[in-house]
Amino acid sequence: MCFLRKIFLRALFFLFLFFLQKNSNAQVRNQETLVWSDLTLLYNFNDKVSYVGDAGLRYNLDTHLSVLFIRPTILWKMNRNLNATAGLAYFYPLDKSISNISDVRIFQSLELIWPRYKGFALHHRVLLEERWFYEDGSNTNFKIRSRYRFSVNSPHYALFGERKSNYNHIAVEFLGMLDTNNIPPLLNRRRYLFTYGHELSKSIALELHYQLHGLQDKLVQGFELKDSIFRISVKLKLNT
Repeated sequence: MCFLRKIFLRALFFLFLFFLQKNSNAQVRNQETLVWSDLTLLYNFNDKVSYVGDAGLRYNLDTHLSVLFIRPTILWKMNRNLNATAGLAYFYPLDKSISNISDVRIFQSLELIWPRYKGFALHHRVLLEERWFYEDGSNTNFKIRSRYRFSVNSPHYALFGERKSNYNHIAVEFLGMLDTNNIPPLLNRRRYLFTYGHELSKSIALELHYQLHGLQDKLVQGFELKDSIFRISVKLKLNT
């Protein structure tokens, strides 16, 4: 097993032990550090339609709050440059010491992959989320969120004499609520993402992500970084 694979496996083992520890409540701070993990399953029904759903855990180092989520998703490849997705998502907090708020979502997206140049590809994704928040002892809260993500995906490349099994993604995403009047949509939240991926085989890929999340409550207040997120993701192709 190569050196990079050992690093990934050790990171997976560390996160597994990390999520097993007992959670405790703490005061929420303005800037927080989170650790996410997820497993993505990919299954091709045919050349056009695929299942691309994922599930996993999210852990907040500042509040010790862990959240379990599942997100089944269907992908439709309309043509070489255009994809559409639709799915459901359920987020459930595991910490019983706080008031639990479940998040149920229905989402739809359209992604344009263009232009392409020497293995590099620009991705433009527009996504709409309908979200229902269920809090213990209170009524349901409904919100609609819009998202636009721009990313640059690198071609696969070799490291240390290996085969071309490594790749990178760099992205910025703009988010905003459509049912609020304080600032225009897509301007109150931003996410910056860097991804390093490594294909262990044709069926398994492992990715390390680093994200910065920012919040802008009002245009006059400027932009403030809120969350620093480390994520490890496993992608498993059930048929190739």
